[in-house]
Amino acid sequence: MAEIVSVYIASEEKGEPCSQSEAILEAGFGIVGDRYYRRAHEHPEKHAPSQEVTLIEEEQVLSYNRGAGHSFAPADFRRNVITRGIDLNALEGRTFRLGACLLEGLELCEPCSYLAKMLDRPVHKEMVGRSGLRARILEGGVIRPGDRIEAA
Repeated sequence: MAEIVSVYIASEEKGEPCSQSEAILEAGFGIVGDRYYRRAHEHPEKHAPSQEVTLIEEEQVLSYNRGAGHSFAPADFRRNVITRGIDLNALEGRTFRLGACLLEGLELCEPCSYLAKMLDRPVHKEMVGRSGLRARILEGGVIRPGDRIEAA
């Protein structure tokens, strides 16, 4: 079964991702309380749908740690939703259900210099094509760890 493992938001730019027992997703804006949600409301001209929700597979983080000899937590990769049991790359360009919400997979997240700086490690090569998915919220609602993920 594909499911949400955990949900994180960072309320400030470069702020520490904080685990959430539930999160409200608002169509066209993002996750309530997240820095990109606030930016979408304060500066709609700067809003990018690809910043609404980011997801990463728990399995990819564990595989990276095994291969590179690290012990990063999934939250260290600064994605909003940690998943288990689903190939996120296969959802690029498709709609899918994240709990009660409907999302559209827009593009793969690729490692960037900002992430490498935050982790204090070069992660580019090992995580290319394995760093998650950026998604737009088409129908909002509440998500929680344990909620199912299904292709629509």
